[in-house]
Amino acid sequence: MKAVWEIGFGTADSRTLISFYQISRRGSIGIISAILIANSPQPIISAAYFIYNSQFTAMAMASEWDSYSFQRKGLRISSGPTGAQRGSHLLQLPYRFAVPLMVLSGLLHWAASQSIFLVDVEVSSHEQGFITTCGYSPLAILCFVCLGVLMVLFLLALSFRRFKTGMPVAGNCSAAISAACHLPPSVAVPGTSQMPLQWGEVLVYHDVCIQGGHDGGRKGATMYPVRRCAFSHEAVSTPVPGVTYS
Repeated sequence: MKAVWEIGFGTADSRTLISFYQISRRGSIGIISAILIANSPQPIISAAYFIYNSQFTAMAMASEWDSYSFQRKGLRISSGPTGAQRGSHLLQLPYRFAVPLMVLSGLLHWAASQSIFLVDVEVSSHEQGFITTCGYSPLAILCFVCLGVLMVLFLLALSFRRFKTGMPVAGNCSAAISAACHLPPSVAVPGTSQMPLQWGEVLVYHDVCIQGGHDGGRKGATMYPVRRCAFSHEAVSTPVPGVTYS
C-alpha cells in the first residue's frame, strides 16, 4: 500500500507502464492501439450503468404504484397533465435518485480514465523518438473497484426495503394495471382520471334481476354489493386479507 500511495492517482510511472509489444509501438499504430486499450472500459461502464439505471427505474415505478394505496394523489402521465395529474420525471427517476446516480456514474467514468491512460515515452537512446503505450494507476483502480462495489451494495440494500402495504405489484403488466384502473359506469364519473386518486377497497353495487313466475318473467330487482379493489376518487378502505375481490 505504501508503494501504491507513492505512485499516486493517475500518475505515469516507469513501474506502471504496459510494455508488451502489441501496445508499445511507434507511430500511428501505437497511438491507435493505446487509445483503444485506454478507453475500452468506458463503453463497458456505460452499458453496465444503463442496466443499473433500469433496475432503479423499475424499483421507483413499483414504489410509486404502491404509494397510491396509502396516499391520495394525481396520476403521473407522460405529457399534458390536467387537473391533479402530474408530469413524468425529467430523468425517468425522482431527483433524489437521478442526481446521485449521475454523479456516481461520472465519478466511475473519471476513475476508469485515471486507472488506464495514454502515455508517451520519449526515447533518448541512439534512436530518439516517442513510443506510445498505456500506463495504469493502482490507486485509481482501487478507487474504481471500491466505487463500483459501493454502487452494487447500495442497489442491493435498497431492494431489501419492503413496501408499506400489501398492494399487488403490477410492474408493466397491462392486464393488472387495467384491472385496477377500470370501474363500472355506476362508480366512475367523467374526469375521474384528473382527480386525486387512491387505491383500495370500494363497494360496487350491481343491479341484479330476480326471475320468477311460470313464464320466467322479471319479478323484481335488487342492488347487490360487490367488493372490488381499484383506484377511486372517493373514500377507499384497506383490503382485508383472505377476502375475495372481483
